[in-house]
Amino acid sequence: MWGNDHGDKFPWNVPGKDGGTLEFSNSIQVWRHFDIASNELNSPKILCCPYDAKRSKTSVWPIPNQNISYFIGLDSDEAKPNSILSGDRNLSTNNSVLSGVVTFPTAAKVRWTTAIHNDQGNMGFGDGSAMQLSSRSLFQYVTNAGPPLRLSIP
Repeated sequence: MWGNDHGDKFPWNVPGKDGGTLEFSNSIQVWRHFDIASNELNSPKILCCPYDAKRSKTSVWPIPNQNISYFIGLDSDEAKPNSILSGDRNLSTNNSVLSGVVTFPTAAKVRWTTAIHNDQGNMGFGDGSAMQLSSRSLFQYVTNAGPPLRLSIP
């Protein structure tokens, strides 16, 4: 919905002077990308997965990173339906959960950890669809998204 008012772009693709968060795309402050859409979201509580034991729900904006369970796909594009928009934060290349701005040059080692959905995760796409993926399916979607893939992970 936010994109409808901003030229069909996501907040991290729009400069701050135009109401977006582009300047924070390489920042560890993932919360800024969600905070900008606070008028579109009922409550910040929805940004915490009930299965994420390392995060807790909050009802206060701005929502800090430690209350967010989902990453942002910095290369997502509404015009590219299969682009990766968001997903569960339990991504790994070495069995530990990643955080910060992470670039995957290839999909070779990316996988879900067992931290949230037991070697699975949920992912949202540029067309607004979402699905739960196994690590094998994750590999395929990351490969199809095309390297490099940049994610902002809380």
